[in-house]
Amino acid sequence: MEDLYCNDQTAIICSECSRNAKEETVNFDDDMTFGEWLENANRLFDEIISKKFAIITEARMLSSGTIAGLIDNSNYDAIEEAQQKFIVWLTQQENLFENWHLAWEAFCLEA
Repeated sequence: MEDLYCNDQTAIICSECSRNAKEETVNFDDDMTFGEWLENANRLFDEIISKKFAIITEARMLSSGTIAGLIDNSNYDAIEEAQQKFIVWLTQQENLFENWHLAWEAFCLEA
C-alpha cells in the first residue's frame, strides 16, 4: 500500500476531529477508500465547526441583563469585558459544549 500524506487541510481536519469528536468517530475500514474516509471526516468537521459557531453566536447574543446577572455586576464596562473574555475563551476551546450555559460554567471554573 502506498503511503498517504495529508495536506495541510487534511491535517487540520484530522486533528480537529480527533480532539473534538466525542461519541462519533471516523474510522478507516478495510473496505473504505481514503476518499470515502476523508468525506466522512469532512462531514464530521463541518458538524463540529457548526456546533462551535452556534455556541459562539449564542454567547455574542446574550443580553446585558443576562450577563449582569451572571457576573453580579450591572456596570456596562464590566458586562462588555466579561462577554468579550467569554467569547475569546470560547474560540480557544478544543472542547465542544452543548449550550452556552455549560460553556459559561467551564469558563467560570478556569477564571
